[in-house]
This record gives sequence, C-alpha cells and structure tokens, in this order.
Amino acid sequence: SVNNAVDAAGVDAVTGLETVTQVAGNDPEIQAAYREQFRVLVRDNLTRNPDFTAEKFPNTAKYFK
Repeated sequence: SVNNAVDAAGVDAVTGLETVTQVAGNDPEIQAAYREQFRVLVRDNLTRNPDFTAEKFPNTAKYFK
C-alpha cells in the first residue's frame, strides 16, 4: 500500500497521506507499476505453490504467464 511505501522510504508526506493515496490511485504510471508488481508477486507464488497446476487453472496460468 502507499502507506507502507511511505513508511518504508522513511519519508513524511508533506501533503496528507490520503492525498498521496488519491493522487497515486489516479496516476496511470503508478497503476501500471502496481499492476506489474502484483503480477510478478503472484506469478512467483504460483510457481512455488504445489497446489497450483496450469491444467487445473488455465485462465489463471495464462493471465500470470
């Protein structure tokens, strides 16, 4: 989340955190970066998950390929 990112960076939001979150939510580049990071994390999880098989979940496998 944006809150976690701000905390991890060790910076203080000059504007309110809510404003930062709203701006980030409306920024197409930030949305694209978040979407890609999400896909990378899920893809990594799926490769290590013994319960996941591409044959059983073909749409999921295709999306996170």
